[in-house]
Amino acid sequence: MPRALSRREHICHFERVRCGGRVEKSASISDSTPDFSTPFASLTTVEMTSFLQNKLKTADQRATSHGFTLVELLVALVVTSIILTAVATLAFALSSASDSADDTSYKQAQLRIATLRISELIRHSKLICASSDSDIAVWRADDDNDAQIDLNEIVYIRKGQDSNYLHIYEFPSSSEGTVSLDTMPEPVGDDIKLVPECSNVEFNVDQIPPWTQFVSISFDLLENSAIRHYQINATLRSWAGNLLNEDGTDIVSDDD
Repeated sequence: MPRALSRREHICHFERVRCGGRVEKSASISDSTPDFSTPFASLTTVEMTSFLQNKLKTADQRATSHGFTLVELLVALVVTSIILTAVATLAFALSSASDSADDTSYKQAQLRIATLRISELIRHSKLICASSDSDIAVWRADDDNDAQIDLNEIVYIRKGQDSNYLHIYEFPSSSEGTVSLDTMPEPVGDDIKLVPECSNVEFNVDQIPPWTQFVSISFDLLENSAIRHYQINATLRSWAGNLLNEDGTDIVSDDD
């Protein structure tokens, strides 16, 4: 009894028959799909050819439907990079705008406080006692109504030797003693920082102290990478020039 051929042997037999020129030329490759349930021994040459082509098509479809080509991966990578770059740029712009707005708000608050504090101080002061390259001495009020300049009634507006800040110094309320216009005391202790970071601070008065009745303070402030110029002007509404002696070197005890 002859041995049954295996599937591999059937395929090899088919290849030998095809190469030997015994392929049925009258048949077409587009014939009906072979019945895969039939044994390979019963397949014709055309059916075997159709079977192998279907197998190759199925393998190609599996290879193309379960992965991405190199070009597709590169395109996806480029698109993802563009989106991430746009998101990062937007986030940086929003963060910079927020920081800039916070810095501007902070400096504007400092400016409003400094303007209110200095203008009110000068308007209600009695005299501008002295001025120098770094500060102005103000007799803010006669608290005890003794017509004398007490030490705790003196306030200094200071700009520093480099004209790069605007501070106020007040003597402690416990300070005792009186001062004269020609011997103003030096401030000792910490200042009140009104505008801690500015530049080109200048003090301008209409007349030399103690005849001064108008004070102008100008300075530059850096905001949003731009330098802005500001000016604080105030007039002494309670000027006590009637208490000065004839040459303005001292305070007399009455206004007669």
